[in-house]
Amino acid sequence: MLLLQQCSVSLLPLRQASTDIVAETNIAPDRALFKDMILTPFSTLTRGVDQFLDNSSLTGAVAEIHGDSVTIRPPLEIVDRDSASNLDVFWNLGYA
Repeated sequence: MLLLQQCSVSLLPLRQASTDIVAETNIAPDRALFKDMILTPFSTLTRGVDQFLDNSSLTGAVAEIHGDSVTIRPPLEIVDRDSASNLDVFWNLGYA
């Protein structure tokens, strides 16, 4: 099982992104673990990443990947001045 929390995907720094994804992998010791879970296929995750790669206007947006759906949402608000300051430094560097 692969459980990604606080997952963000983009080529440029994101302001903030968060989602929970449960994707079945061969890492889980017992397949029964997935019995009652709603699984997200890797094809959905790939489709979500492709949307960011194909459309640069989505930089900073949030992709909620769930089941067979990719929901694009606007960036979340920054929680405080310290976080905003650090994100500005990363943004001005152009990498992080």
